[in-house]
Amino acid sequence: MDGIKCVFSVSVYGSVSLVWGSHVLPQPPSARSWSKTSPQSDTETGSDHYGLLFSIRSDTDQVDNPINQRKFNTKKADWPLFQKTLNEAIQNNITLQHISEINDPRKQDCKNLILEEDQELQSKLEEIGEAITQVIQLAADKAIPKVKLGPKPKPWWNQELTKLRRELTHCQRVYTQQLQQLSIQEAYLFKKDFLIARNTYARAIKDAKKRHWNSFLEQETPQSIYKAMAYTKDQKVEKIPPIQGEILEKTFKGKCKAFRKALFPPPPTAELPSFLNYQESIWDWPQLSISELEQACSSKVKSSTPGPDAITQDIITAAFKFNPEILFIAYSILFNYGYHPRCWKAATGAILKKPSKLDYSLPKAYRVITLLNSLGKVLERIIAKRLASLAETTNLLHSSQIGGRNKKSAIDAALLLVDQIQHKKQQGQITSTVFVDVKGAFDHVIHNRFLDRLKKLGLPISLICWAKSFLSNRTLRLAFDNKIEEFSKITAGIPQGSPVSPIFFLIYIRDLFPALQSFQLSYIDDLSLTTSSTSLKKNTRALQKEIATLFAKGEQLDIIFDTSKTELIHFTAKKERIERALILPNNDRIEHKDTVKWLGIYLDNRLSFKSHVSIRVSQARQAFYRLGRLANIELGLSTHAIRQLYLACVTSVSDYGAQIYWQNQPYATKKLQSLHNLACRKTLGVFRTAPTVPTSLEASLLPPAIRLNSTIRNYASRANLLANTHPIAKAITRIQSTNLQRSKKPNQHRQLQTITNAIPKNNKRDTEQTIPYRFRPWDTLNYTVTVSQKSKEEEANAHQAYIKTRLDNYTTIYSDASQTQEGKGIGVGIAVYNSTQQEIYSETVNIGQYQLVYNGELEGITRAFEYAAKNATTDQEFEVYADNQAAIYRLKNLSDNPGQHWQLRCLKAANTIRRKQANIHLLWAPGHTDIVGNERADYLAKEATKEDPRSTTKSIAYLGTTIKRIQQTEQRQEYEKYKARATALNKATYSAKYPLKISKTIQMPQNTKRVTSSAFYSLKLGHGYFNSYLKRFKKRDSNRCTCQNIQTPEHLLLYCHLYKDHRKTLLQTIKHRPVTLPLLLHTSIGIEATLAFITSTRIGTRKWYLGQPPEDLQRDTV
Repeated sequence: MDGIKCVFSVSVYGSVSLVWGSHVLPQPPSARSWSKTSPQSDTETGSDHYGLLFSIRSDTDQVDNPINQRKFNTKKADWPLFQKTLNEAIQNNITLQHISEINDPRKQDCKNLILEEDQELQSKLEEIGEAITQVIQLAADKAIPKVKLGPKPKPWWNQELTKLRRELTHCQRVYTQQLQQLSIQEAYLFKKDFLIARNTYARAIKDAKKRHWNSFLEQETPQSIYKAMAYTKDQKVEKIPPIQGEILEKTFKGKCKAFRKALFPPPPTAELPSFLNYQESIWDWPQLSISELEQACSSKVKSSTPGPDAITQDIITAAFKFNPEILFIAYSILFNYGYHPRCWKAATGAILKKPSKLDYSLPKAYRVITLLNSLGKVLERIIAKRLASLAETTNLLHSSQIGGRNKKSAIDAALLLVDQIQHKKQQGQITSTVFVDVKGAFDHVIHNRFLDRLKKLGLPISLICWAKSFLSNRTLRLAFDNKIEEFSKITAGIPQGSPVSPIFFLIYIRDLFPALQSFQLSYIDDLSLTTSSTSLKKNTRALQKEIATLFAKGEQLDIIFDTSKTELIHFTAKKERIERALILPNNDRIEHKDTVKWLGIYLDNRLSFKSHVSIRVSQARQAFYRLGRLANIELGLSTHAIRQLYLACVTSVSDYGAQIYWQNQPYATKKLQSLHNLACRKTLGVFRTAPTVPTSLEASLLPPAIRLNSTIRNYASRANLLANTHPIAKAITRIQSTNLQRSKKPNQHRQLQTITNAIPKNNKRDTEQTIPYRFRPWDTLNYTVTVSQKSKEEEANAHQAYIKTRLDNYTTIYSDASQTQEGKGIGVGIAVYNSTQQEIYSETVNIGQYQLVYNGELEGITRAFEYAAKNATTDQEFEVYADNQAAIYRLKNLSDNPGQHWQLRCLKAANTIRRKQANIHLLWAPGHTDIVGNERADYLAKEATKEDPRSTTKSIAYLGTTIKRIQQTEQRQEYEKYKARATALNKATYSAKYPLKISKTIQMPQNTKRVTSSAFYSLKLGHGYFNSYLKRFKKRDSNRCTCQNIQTPEHLLLYCHLYKDHRKTLLQTIKHRPVTLPLLLHTSIGIEATLAFITSTRIGTRKWYLGQPPEDLQRDTV
């Protein structure tokens, strides 16, 4: 609020003094309108305490988020009409009808496009982009409504409210008329009618909103629960205050001018590199394949925000599905020529505040989110995926560049830095690190300099041509404060919302690193330089030299560093660290900090990570409290929904970076356990006195220590799959070859060593191997895969009818896998049938006890392929049937994931089949539906379990089950400790009543109402609205029921005569005898019957409790 400052001081006794700097203050702001900006240590307050800057917001300061642009509402799409209109539009479009007349590109064509010397070709390519956009927009306009921006409709409105509003209007009109004719006293009765109608209408609106909100929360669909979580955040953003340009700009136009000047400065002059005699190096860069386009248009692509054309990814997915041929021809021409149409380069720039900035009048306190047209992003996605593949298999990028690459994460980068520090500490050395940020990053990329980098790498001319086309002639319109400016040209930078921007930026800065001598890591634009020695003086001197080299190289490459974001930390407890500052080439002095934040990890000088844990848990608590607003003990989200949101939105915050620090530290366990206890009770809807271990079990939430142990093991399992060239794999290899006896501090902890040893008896050589980056983006399958969408019964009937009608050249192979308790391993069986359904071959194999049935299914399909390869003849058709859809889909998708070994064998066999001029197809056949071949393969697989195993290799899937078994063992051990403590104090405790049951999910039926599930868990845990519990905490004077017996959960469920009629229904539902508390509350059949009993009687609920007499007059008992 302009003109108001707050000074906030806290004494050691916790008193608060708040002084307004202005004597004029409007209406007091609500609590949610306050926000703390940051400490103002440089502001003189006349106090020995720091001042804190606050901002106060009112509803008039709120505007729509500029990212929410108008788009097509595909939820209401008429897809048959869309398909019809699209095909008609394509038929009527002259450009698309003559698109096949464009010849394949020559290298000279690409050079001409770079130099803009072939305007006719450029016009043709431009028309293709415009034509594709026009036909899709035409079909979308006709078949899909657009989302209406502005106030949302009232979904809670009903007919009763319409009637009440009419009555209110009528009463108000009559009262107004009578008031003109009568005195106020005489019109009193008419006023009374009006007030009654008004209050009735207001209460009805309140009730309607409440009912609608509660019914919405009771839904358990992922879409509804995540939407509910989103509602806990502000849906709007603050208006942009006046922006400092040459003057303080207050108008929308002036603010746009200031933003453009600061965020998109004109680039330094750089000439376009010459391509006159350009010769490409040897790069694997074939023409576009249909599989690449299919993946780029897939619904799996998470992109819902459209660009100025309002076309979303869903619409592109549908367009490709309905007419893949025309889209493939169009995108192939644009890709192979290297051209990005102008209509796809228009973008909307949403201006958003960066968090925790001191002065929001400065343009640098904002970021621009570029909303690009989705049709252009398809082509960008293809280019990005190809470059990402080349980055891992060639020298396209420097090895220290971690971010923005496949299978390289921020956790990897931070872990490498921490391991380097711990490794040097083992050797008795001190480590110092300086963190540097590239100024402006994407927005400051100079186009011609970037093209020169591509040229020096000798990249394909079509790629360079596309890069120039993509970067040039871009237009942008800024959007904020519910306004959008007109399009205008952008001459520098790479759009931040593009899939190709990260890899382009990495190429742009790749030449910074070879000249450096220190241990270096970079994550996109965040760089770290690390050096170690026996003294801080040596470290500072070495870092100063490295920084000088880096800045000089940056100046040579036109890359600028943001010195205000440069940070220095010495990883030592020595007091000398405070004195050892760093002097930058521009003479800025960088002082040591005891804690720095890098890639979301808070690193302190002792590597204790206490600050990191505290901050992450604090942030997670904020997310949890927002989640807590969506449910109470009676209303709101179900137990399943709260658990899902807790795991997705809270633990993901609290556990971030655990791979780097977790080693069962007590301080971390304490903070995480406190949050975990809150979450368990909120999930179940029970009292805060409920025991922690039972609530954790009932909520199916792992205790933090066990959860993070599993996180470490999962990271170790992931490390097994990394390429030998991956930095983490190299670091692990160094650890395994290190001789600790030669170290000065052999007992020094190394987190990467802990990760390596996390899984017992985990030998990489004995585990299933994969070949990282074996498949390129343009690789395709040489066999077909089909999975019917019919039900099992429908598909089984269709299959039985189909096999009777096949031609003589068809051979059918059924495969299956099985596991039995008495077996020696996973059995695999295949059965081969000719066209007359006579069995002509069968085979069995046991693949060992360190595999899963899923692996056996893959082995069975693979052996079927290899049989076909061996016996194929010209024009023969092989159909391989399997009943495991997961295995089929794994063989459908080319990837480096587990199962690659079988996929490579299938591809090799299919190649042999193709060479013999035959074909092979993989299909789904439902299991256990009396399909003869399937049943035969199942029998063979069961027989194979009795054979001796042919392999001792552990599959990666089996390794995953090993991690789960260790996790369950830890859970049992913790439970046994709790049981020993609890039963020693109370023989009737939870652990004495119920046997241990470890489950992946909550044992509560879906769509159970909150009030019912809450009462159920209160009764089961023994902490709830019944007198035997409330008496213990002096909430009731008697522990007796109105039937004069002690009111315990067991009494209410099994014996209280007040509910004998309801209990008859309960007992009729359960056939087992005797009916006990564990049967009712700890078995699936008992749980369902008990929930029905609670629903009909309301026992254990708050309303049931409040409906009892305030004081029971019966005599108390001990």
